Amino acid sequence: MTSVAEHNKPVRLVMAYTDEPGMVGISPQVNELSLQMEINGQTYWGNHFSGQWSVTGGTPDALNNYEAIFLPEGTTGTFEVTITAYNIAGNGVPGYGDDTDQDFAFVCYNCAEVPDFGLTAVPVDQSICQTTNEASFTINTASIAGFSEQIAISLQDAPAGIAATILPQIISVGDSSTITLSDFEQAAAGDYKMVVTGTAVSQTQTNHLWLHIADTLPPPITLKTPANQAADVVVNPQFTWTANPSTEQVTLQVSANPTFNNIVYEAVVRGQTHRYDASLTKLETDTIYYWRVLSENTCGQTISATNQFQTADTLSVLLVDDDWGGFMSSVTLGQGVETAFLTAMNHQGTYYDYWDVEGSLGAEPDAATLSQYDAVFWFSGDAYNIFGFGNPLAGPNEQSETTLASYLDNGTCLLLSSQEYFYDRGLSPFMENYLGIASVEDDAGATSLTGLPPFESIGTFPIDGTPGFATADPDIVHPNATASPAIVREDQKPVAIYRDDGYQTLFLGFDLFDVDHTPRMLIIDTFLDLCRAIQGNPTEINPPMLYLPMVINP
Repeated sequence: MTSVAEHNKPVRLVMAYTDEPGMVGISPQVNELSLQMEINGQTYWGNHFSGQWSVTGGTPDALNNYEAIFLPEGTTGTFEVTITAYNIAGNGVPGYGDDTDQDFAFVCYNCAEVPDFGLTAVPVDQSICQTTNEASFTINTASIAGFSEQIAISLQDAPAGIAATILPQIISVGDSSTITLSDFEQAAAGDYKMVVTGTAVSQTQTNHLWLHIADTLPPPITLKTPANQAADVVVNPQFTWTANPSTEQVTLQVSANPTFNNIVYEAVVRGQTHRYDASLTKLETDTIYYWRVLSENTCGQTISATNQFQTADTLSVLLVDDDWGGFMSSVTLGQGVETAFLTAMNHQGTYYDYWDVEGSLGAEPDAATLSQYDAVFWFSGDAYNIFGFGNPLAGPNEQSETTLASYLDNGTCLLLSSQEYFYDRGLSPFMENYLGIASVEDDAGATSLTGLPPFESIGTFPIDGTPGFATADPDIVHPNATASPAIVREDQKPVAIYRDDGYQTLFLGFDLFDVDHTPRMLIIDTFLDLCRAIQGNPTEINPPMLYLPMVINP
């Protein structure tokens, strides 16, 4: 419990939390926390204002990860603040804990603690079978602002028919009590929300305990996608199945054979869908696999039928991140351009791996690595050698140019996006002989770009630039006789050129981060279709909504 410290000052409550970014095209928010305050019988929600002050009514704010409640001078009394996790679907704390972590920060201005006690339970949620002998909850108390009264523990809303024992029932603040439940065979199966109450002379606190009682095995789950005998499935498929209310845990298994004695992937899942995580293990292309789902509750486990699917014989792409995003950001120059490529690649169905040049201390992929892929997408954005010596330099180095030349001689594909490749390295033999560059006008600028055949489907689109250091300064790239303009600026001068000579190259003299998501997608999709055509791959393969990479060089 909290009170207003000084009635002649306003009361301000602020809550903020980190959140995982949402996918492009949908709500940017993934997790949802909401701030609530109850004072003098009135309820206030975060970010529900009239002018500069909060007003009663409203609903939880589902749009912002910053919420505030401001009350004017003259506010008096005690109040309670509640921060509720309405939805925790993503990782709000990257690099810590599991995939659904969430933290928050809270500040209360002009507030004073009132002597009170906290009441918590461990665990707060338990699942049992009717044959279970007993289940226990530990009830913990803690003093707030010097509170020292004794507390009586009681339980309400327990399932009818069960026995409940509370020992000890009267405790001193700071001590614990144990609630033990038994005789579950007398209770009906279902979900029960119980209330534990701590009662002292001056204060009362409550908390909730959840109990889930099962009386039978869950029925086998029905599989949906990939359907049985499905073909041309991407190598990180989205698995879906029907809901089963009596199931408490679902385990997805993917096997190389129908007997499941060679399981290649296994994941414990909540809900009715799961995207295959290619960072854990890799499904091969053009290969038959089998999948099933184990349905479990506290009474036991059942196994679904088995579905067979065959992965597509599709392109594989190596995405080479050479923008030195972390380094450039440390000197306030540049951006992590990888987000532009990763977001675009995540929305279509080509398998890709990710190589981070900066993360590998400048090491660029060698010939053995490149040989595993049908195409390479190499990007350095607008990063350049700002010091005039050493790393980072934009684009592949001289050794990598030689390696890429040998790679392309095998009939492969290269998309290279770099605004400063020519500026840093000059016109190299690789640029001339494999990219088809005759000359370059550095940082010529542009406001709009237009695709030419075979990229005419892109249409005309703006190029905006990154705020701050990186502006929309594409190079004008003049092709030699072996290449042709692919994308031109408003005066028809080319900023990207395309070459088809048994292998295919597309050189973009601009940063893909500087154009919107849709033209970025179309540029990548068009080039991939051209690559598929020369390599005999299908041009469409049931693309997923989200495609996760295998990180081979983080």
